[in-house]
Amino acid sequence: LILPVDNAPDAPLNISLADAIATAIDNRPEVSRGLLAIDDASIRQTVADNLRLPRLDMQAQVQFNALAGEFGNSLDDQFDGRFVDWLIGLQAEQPIGNRTAEAGYRQRRIERMQAVIAYRDVVQRVLGELKAAMRQADTNYKLIEQTRAARIAAAENLRTLEVEERTIQALTPEFLNLKFDRQQRLASAEANEIQALTNYSTAVAQVYAAMGVALERNKIALAVPTMYEAAGSPPPVQPEGDRPPAPVDAQTIAAPQAEPKPRDFPSPPLTPDSVPPAPLPPQPPASAPDSSKP
Repeated sequence: LILPVDNAPDAPLNISLADAIATAIDNRPEVSRGLLAIDDASIRQTVADNLRLPRLDMQAQVQFNALAGEFGNSLDDQFDGRFVDWLIGLQAEQPIGNRTAEAGYRQRRIERMQAVIAYRDVVQRVLGELKAAMRQADTNYKLIEQTRAARIAAAENLRTLEVEERTIQALTPEFLNLKFDRQQRLASAEANEIQALTNYSTAVAQVYAAMGVALERNKIALAVPTMYEAAGSPPPVQPEGDRPPAPVDAQTIAAPQAEPKPRDFPSPPLTPDSVPPAPLPPQPPASAPDSSKP
């Protein structure tokens, strides 16, 4: 015998269609994939548009020359830089008709239009799935009330028959057949109510799946490992100059900064060589000799 831990939910689904649509567009992976495809096609179209422009290249050339009767002297003259040739030029290119670049640009523009149409189709399909799931949930919720009313009515009919059995009715074959029939109807009504509750729970799960928040509703966190974690190697350490600054909180900015406390460095051990000599007492100034005495 399998006993459920909790009862099936029978509360109405209080989610507006506008909020459900906004949540589905933000969380469905198909929609995000369509937006990335549009961005990729836009970048390709921009590159193809730039390729239609004329090509202008700048060329620079430096040549060191030397002429001498010996190889060593020629190397000295060459490294001294006395005979240097400089060449600077511009090279412009514009194909006649520019058919290749124009055809590539039209191709990229059509690809972007296809990406936009595919994104629109994905959004319409997501909205269709969401609306169908919400309609199914609403229908199954209404069936819960109807099957519950049918179960209560079948239970009342059976209770009335049992009261008659205890008071006036005898156990005739017709009476037993009627009792068994009402018990069967009550069992069928209870099964229909349980099936309606199950269908409503399934429809609610389909609504959250159409919104793209089924994992969050079941408190399941999906952590995608990085390429370093997948390979089992630590990430590279960035130099001090390339590290981004740490984020500063507004409360940290508003709070007064405490004055830094002086650091207590441990004093080195005293040795006979490290002990400074004691200061000498002050000596009185020497008096000048009196020249008046013989």
